[in-house]
Amino acid sequence: MFTSHAPSAKALGDEPSAATRHLCSGVYVDERFRDLVIDEVCTAPYRRVAPSYGFDIVPVMRHAWRAAALTALLRGTVAGAVSVPVLGRVSGRDQHARFALTARADPVVRIA
Repeated sequence: MFTSHAPSAKALGDEPSAATRHLCSGVYVDERFRDLVIDEVCTAPYRRVAPSYGFDIVPVMRHAWRAAALTALLRGTVAGAVSVPVLGRVSGRDQHARFALTARADPVVRIA
């Protein structure tokens, strides 16, 4: 079965349309839209993607995957930035307690 597709912007040699640019930027702004684009276009194995007239779906998908990766990187960085000081505090308490015990064991010298 032969299906005709709309030519992409690369095939035409033109710059992306305004709709393509807006959709590409929209996946960075709205997480629900980004997840919807990824779920409906990429990860639905038994569905075909309808031809996209007026915009190019390929750059929108690339930007959606890039936005998802950037969000995961941001969340991982924030989790690491929060957990490192907390873990450092736990190990720091042990060192502080050891220092306090050794400091008390030292004799006190009083100057008269």
